[in-house]
Amino acid sequence: MDAECMVEGRKLALNGTGFRKLFMVNVYQAWLFTHARVTSEHDLYAFTDPIRIAFKYLYGPIHKGRIVDAWARAFEKNRVQNCDAAIDAFLATMTDYQREDVVHYDLLPSAELRVYQNSKLNAAIPSRPLCEAILDVVFGPVPIDAKLKEGLLNRAGQPTGTAE
Repeated sequence: MDAECMVEGRKLALNGTGFRKLFMVNVYQAWLFTHARVTSEHDLYAFTDPIRIAFKYLYGPIHKGRIVDAWARAFEKNRVQNCDAAIDAFLATMTDYQREDVVHYDLLPSAELRVYQNSKLNAAIPSRPLCEAILDVVFGPVPIDAKLKEGLLNRAGQPTGTAE
């Protein structure tokens, strides 16, 4: 994964990276790309520039049902409300993920979430509440993985360089 990317004509820089582990197995590596350095999850919710959250699956195959269930439970834990149709559309983008698949979510200031898998656009879902729900799952008070959240926010200020 490069240290920069372009989203909606804006250059975004790698803010931080981390791993999601289950039972001592690295399931995926994640990257957060932002226009300006972010160390507080609160700054993400006020986004006026695009944000990209990318996941590279290091384990697989992972069945679609497991991915859908994990996201649905995470939305429940974070008490996400007022975007059931958008969540259904988001969950419908899930597929069986293979090892080396790259999935990224572009959260746009226009209140649209774009879902890509292996550089192919799977969906564009207009919903600010859904964008915020994705942020809740990754960065909220009950994140899917606290160590992953810390790595993406790079609170230690460690240089991230090219994440690979």
